[in-house]
Amino acid sequence: MKEVISAGSANDTGTVIYSVEKEAEFNGGNKARIKFLNKNLRYPMDAIDNEISGTMWILLIVDQEGIISNPIIQKSVAYPLDDEGLRIVQLLPDWIPASQAGRNVSS
Repeated sequence: MKEVISAGSANDTGTVIYSVEKEAEFNGGNKARIKFLNKNLRYPMDAIDNEISGTMWILLIVDQEGIISNPIIQKSVAYPLDDEGLRIVQLLPDWIPASQAGRNVSS
């Protein structure tokens, strides 16, 4: 069963579907996404100096047009890394949107 936040159908702009038939994907696939991250990541000097590392989780929405919005840090590592994670998300190009029943949906 599909999980949906907000009222309306899957075609409404404000509806976000968490379980879709086809997930949103980075244009060019996972290899292109990793290449983009490697090219654009600027590891903060504070984090390097203090040997801070870890895994950060950022929740974001890919809308029906493939545009990224509403990034929220779900799992933080440390302040300088959080800022860099959000900066990278803002640089992301548009994605291929998710689809449900043959239509693009926000996910």
